[in-house]
Amino acid sequence: MIKNLHRQVVLGVLALSLLPLSLAAQSEMTAVGLASASEYSGSARFTALSGAMGAIGVEASSLVRNPAGIALLRGGNRMTLTLGAFFPSYSQTWYGQKSTTSGENRYPLQEFAYQKGTDVANGGRIAFAFAVRRAGSFDHTISGITARLDHKHSSLADYMAAMTNNSEYDKSRAAGEALGLSHGTLGASDAFSKSDILWGSIFGFQGGWMTSKDPRGGYYYSNFTYDDHGAYSANGLVEGAGSADLTLREKGNIIDYDFALGFEPSSTVHLGAVLTYSSLDYESYLGYRDSFRGTDFLMLRTQRSISGSGFRVGFGAIVEPVEGLRLGASVYTPTFYALKSDFYVMASSSINGKAKNVKSPSSAATAFLLRTPWRFGLNGAYVFGRSAILSVDYEYSALSGTRLAEEDEESSDRSKYALDNQRVKDHFSGVHTLRTGLEVMATPRLALRGGYRYSSSPVRSSFVRGNDYAASEAFVSGMHTSYTLPGTTNAFSAGLGYRITPSVSLDLAYVYGVQTSRTFAYPYIKDYGPVLDQTNPDVQSGKIKPEDLDGLAAIKETKTSHRAVATLSFRF
Repeated sequence: MIKNLHRQVVLGVLALSLLPLSLAAQSEMTAVGLASASEYSGSARFTALSGAMGAIGVEASSLVRNPAGIALLRGGNRMTLTLGAFFPSYSQTWYGQKSTTSGENRYPLQEFAYQKGTDVANGGRIAFAFAVRRAGSFDHTISGITARLDHKHSSLADYMAAMTNNSEYDKSRAAGEALGLSHGTLGASDAFSKSDILWGSIFGFQGGWMTSKDPRGGYYYSNFTYDDHGAYSANGLVEGAGSADLTLREKGNIIDYDFALGFEPSSTVHLGAVLTYSSLDYESYLGYRDSFRGTDFLMLRTQRSISGSGFRVGFGAIVEPVEGLRLGASVYTPTFYALKSDFYVMASSSINGKAKNVKSPSSAATAFLLRTPWRFGLNGAYVFGRSAILSVDYEYSALSGTRLAEEDEESSDRSKYALDNQRVKDHFSGVHTLRTGLEVMATPRLALRGGYRYSSSPVRSSFVRGNDYAASEAFVSGMHTSYTLPGTTNAFSAGLGYRITPSVSLDLAYVYGVQTSRTFAYPYIKDYGPVLDQTNPDVQSGKIKPEDLDGLAAIKETKTSHRAVATLSFRF
């Protein structure tokens, strides 16, 4: 009885470890995708200086670099309204095929802010600020790019079969005996209600993508098998696809609501803190098709939505050791999100004229917690009297510290997301961002501005091989098999500001940005199907080993964006 109890505990822990691959769970790539979306909007001055305003301060936009900056506001009240237009375009290359897609401008409101400063009795100064801003977006489009293949690459059917084999391999080792996931179990009408079966396995089997020679289970493999003449044969050899088609659309945004307090105990020391409430909305659509011999194909359609809210706090300080020089530092806690996710999936196939399809259950909703990275900033600026300002900001975002957790649970090694959280640490590092800006007063009323921003890629080199193929498995969210690895970002900005009256100003800015990335149709995976039979002497001797399924090469992407921003500000 003790042995049986131990076996049940082991299997229960194992089932939790496999949940990142089920439809109902989030994943390593979900966490990184949501956590790396932030690129804060701000006023036209902020934008023209590429966001390098940590030590310049004054404006509410500087709260995202250093909250102490609002203490530098002079005068009573300030209100700003910033509108913008964003025009992205995407260029992709996949196996020599190229595609170009234009994105959409969905977020005209960039920022609204109100500030108030007041002197206090002891000679110091207190400043308050409230701001609403667009804090990030999920715009990403791949519009029907096609890869021409040679039938030798592994297919999405191979990936789903391998995922099934691996779950059975792990469970059989934990149980100490051979287990089988039968055709009857996978094909049952209530299969989705069983917590110990990966949903990918059910979709793969009921969608006609995979099968096994023994109805009782065993080694699953792709159902796309052909003889030496290229004709379908149930006893033929597994072949990869002749072509692959992928469509991906992601959209959504993050809106921040800032409540900040600045304090100036002396003319050379400025302190600040900000409490931020964040609202997140994300939607995606993935369409994927593998085409095999003749009219044989498999098709996947996945729709996903994620929404919720969270909060964080930030602290900062700015000092002026000598006249004109400002030095600052800031720290921002992670944003602690409580999120809800829902899915819709359809998997289908046509093999030898026979069609199959399966849809997800009516409700695939789940809730989870997300903790985004810590952010640390260093700021410097030199004020050349009333003629110019030169500013430099450095920021480190600890992306590898992104964490998933269940509701009512802190992220820990016992979490069902423990493996995903470990993969985030293994596959990603931090992001280093350098911003610099220069403002020159051409006249007492006209300012000319320019800036530059560089952000590094957080992807560890061990995660990819030769920039084309994945070198280790990425955990994806159930049947949303596609994932994107962010690359470097370079952005150049310019703008001007004009003081219309002593209390009214108009600022304009333009930004040209280039970001690289790589998108994979589905992950690399190591298939343990060949070693499921532990009684096989060749398996025991190591002659037969797990098979590496490389999947397909990455789609290499370049996102080019043009952004125009205008700010109207009032002092009163």
